[in-house]
Parts: sequence; structure tokens; C-alpha cells
Amino acid sequence: MKKNIGFLLLLLSYNLLAQQEQASGEVSGFNFKRHRLTVVMANSHVQKVVHEQTSFFIIPTWGLDYDYFFTRRFALGIKHDIKLSDFEIEPESDEIIQRTYPICTSIIASGKVWKELIIFGGPGYEYSLKSRNFFQAVVGMEYGFELKEDLELSINLSYENKQQYYSAWMFGFGMSKYVGRKR
Repeated sequence: MKKNIGFLLLLLSYNLLAQQEQASGEVSGFNFKRHRLTVVMANSHVQKVVHEQTSFFIIPTWGLDYDYFFTRRFALGIKHDIKLSDFEIEPESDEIIQRTYPICTSIIASGKVWKELIIFGGPGYEYSLKSRNFFQAVVGMEYGFELKEDLELSINLSYENKQQYYSAWMFGFGMSKYVGRKR
């Protein structure tokens, strides 16, 4: 008898869920906006900086990201950020490398792993005006809070590794806008 009641409750909950999806027009799972633009305001914690009293240096950072969602859970995108400071790093090779307002560009693959938690990662490149450029690898995560149907506020945490030269942690907030028509 208990098995029959459990099965009936499971069937009823599935039926209610299906009716809710039909009412919102999302039966096929493709009724969503696929383009997302995000402006990020963050602080980068850079290690191996010369002439600093601490082991890291905090630099204000702005970013602009674009994502294209293939499904509700998987996207590819491009991530840009600029660190708003000049600084010098000293890698293990004992040479001092000047970084002047470095601009980082990365190609990112991302996936929603739980509710609005997104894990992302990918390769990129860091450009500096007066010095050499570095290949970088980026990994991170963000959690989004829906403000309106097309607006989202997110908390971001990412790690950038610039080959053997230096690395940086970035923590910040993003404001996202979903654009395009629903498909």
C-alpha cells in the first residue's frame, strides 16, 4: 500500500511539473534568450609584485564578457578584462617585468552545474602596452541572482595563470543582460 501511495505522489508531482512547464511555454527547453552581455567590476589579487610590503597587490579591474548559450546549461563566450594599474612582477628568473594596464582576452566554455552556479574555463592572452605578452589559462565560477526576466547580478571568482610568470585571483560583481529573441 505504501509503495502505491509513493508511486501516486511521484506521478502527481511529475504531472504538476509538466503542467507548469506547458503554462510557461518552455516544453521544448529552447524558449530562452541565447546571448548574454556582462559588465564586471572586480579586484585582482596579483602575486609576485615588486616593491610591495605584502605578498600580493590588489588592482581594480573592469571586464566585459559575451556568452552564447547553446542550451540552458552550456555556453561558449569571450571574456575581456583590464587591470587599471601599472605594476612590476618578478618571476623566478629574477628579471623584473613591467605590466602597464594589461588587457586579458580569453575564450571561455561554461556550464551550469547547480541552479545558477556556473563553472567556466579556457585559454587566453594578456597584452601589455610596454612589455611582453603572456598566454594565460583561466578557471572560475559565478553565481547569478535574477533581478528581472533579462537582468542578472552575479558574484564572480576566477583564477588566471600567466604561464610561469605570475598568477592572479579576481573577485567581483557582474551585471548581465540577456539579449535577443527567445528561441
